[in-house]
Amino acid sequence: MKIIDRELLSLIVVTDPQKERWEIGRNTKLFPQGCFEKEVLDAQMSGKEIKYYYKNLTTPGKVIPIRLIITEIPPGHIQPFRINEVVEIDIVIRGIILIVDSPSLTENNKKKILKKGRLLKEGSSIIIEPKIRYTIMNPGHRYAVVYSFQIPNFPSIFFPGD
Repeated sequence: MKIIDRELLSLIVVTDPQKERWEIGRNTKLFPQGCFEKEVLDAQMSGKEIKYYYKNLTTPGKVIPIRLIITEIPPGHIQPFRINEVVEIDIVIRGIILIVDSPSLTENNKKKILKKGRLLKEGSSIIIEPKIRYTIMNPGHRYAVVYSFQIPNFPSIFFPGD
């Protein structure tokens, strides 16, 4: 067994949702080797999105082919649409989110996202297949926290019983 803690944290990305995707300063990278608690607290106080990336998860002698991303999504924020090349499993830990897949919507289509979105509440989860174009929105009034597990798209693997 291995505890997933700060030792395995590889990157923190703070996103300012008030800035456009192409604007300088929209994303700030924090490296966990230093002291980052003040920057994270400042980001939370100013309504920014925070992503904690855990990569290269290992147990003695084995690399686990999974990436864990913990995301704090501020109220009203719509993430940019994206397409993953991996399977992603999202679990809502706190708050609510809307998830929308669409080949043509953009983050600027808030009304359509609110109408078309599937609501996920605390404890809900969703599997997002590779090559699906989607976004996540927090329609709530407080931060939402989502745990995302990204897994390579391997052929079916047999899991033995517990």
